[in-house]
Amino acid sequence: MTEQQLPAGWQMVKFGDIAKHISKRVEPSETDLGIYVGLEHLNPDSLKIKRHGVPSDVAGQKLLVKKGQIIFGKRRAYQRKVAVADWDCICSAHAMVLEANSERITPEYLAIFMQSNEFMERAIAISEGSLSPTIKWKTLSVQNFCIPPADQQRSIINIHKSSMKALHSIDSAIISNQKLRNSFEDRYFSYTQENSGLARSIGCISDICKVKGGKRLPKGVSLVDVDTGYKYIRVSDMNQFGIEMSEIMYVPNEAVEKISSYRACAGELYISVAGTLGLVGRIPTGLDGANMTENADMLKDIQIDSDYLLSFIRSKYFSFQVENSMTTSAQPKLAIDKIKRFKLPIYSDPDCKKIAKIVLGLWDVTESLIQKREKITNVMRCTAVPSRS
Repeated sequence: MTEQQLPAGWQMVKFGDIAKHISKRVEPSETDLGIYVGLEHLNPDSLKIKRHGVPSDVAGQKLLVKKGQIIFGKRRAYQRKVAVADWDCICSAHAMVLEANSERITPEYLAIFMQSNEFMERAIAISEGSLSPTIKWKTLSVQNFCIPPADQQRSIINIHKSSMKALHSIDSAIISNQKLRNSFEDRYFSYTQENSGLARSIGCISDICKVKGGKRLPKGVSLVDVDTGYKYIRVSDMNQFGIEMSEIMYVPNEAVEKISSYRACAGELYISVAGTLGLVGRIPTGLDGANMTENADMLKDIQIDSDYLLSFIRSKYFSFQVENSMTTSAQPKLAIDKIKRFKLPIYSDPDCKKIAKIVLGLWDVTESLIQKREKITNVMRCTAVPSRS
């Protein structure tokens, strides 16, 4: 779109015309400031800095930041780290310190604009390098963007403030729900002390189910995105709440027979044992008969209530055992024999069902809250730059 085609009040601007690059460097050992902000302290899609370090944590020159200035993670921009400083501080040299040119843009709007999909997609596109892609100010400053008129900028600022209040309420609800779930786990899933008030015994995973590993594809064979009728579950398809079906790949016909005995059945449980360790869940109906990656194990022939076992393997008491049992190598792994020996409390079947109903219900609440948070965040990304139609 050319400048002549823009709606009334809109501007086509270079980023360097609406933002000033501040690059005053500071030695951490010589500053009187008490706060250091690294990229690790910034949360994606949040303009609020919720945690920080101190200058004595770091060495080497850092950047001086004044209250109200913007800290933008120029390294790995795909992490979407943009925040506004609430105090004078120093920050990582892997960030840019920016300040709005108030003659060309509403200062509060600049940070919101930088969270938009339009800005972030451009930032990612102009990043240089493969391992740690980084943005150069010289390149960013000449990028052209369409900016709405001042009245629309102010409206977006108000919408953003309301959205942030909603996100804060959701975050508080997530934390409260997690605390409640933790208290239930402490009561029912601790295998070191009797505190549930219910009769139980302590057993091992191998006492109540069979643990079977997945299967690596034969050498030289790659997955295909054409539906051959044989789905293949990868660790990358797993998340905190289950398996994402949208990008499932398929086993090519020539390899099906070689891995046919490593199939998962709907209702069985799984545990990732390499890559991202400890992702757990239940095989959904849509993946009945799918082949399982060698980087995950399947829990089969479960002899107790499967919902109870699922609630336990999603608990911190299962995670503790994963953390204490993984191999310390370049790529941490979890041996199948160790999983078999993991401990868990075993109750009567009626009690197992009651416990599972409570714990999985709390997980459902957490998932619902996270989905609401993602919807609000996605809307904020899109509305930061309104439609020009």
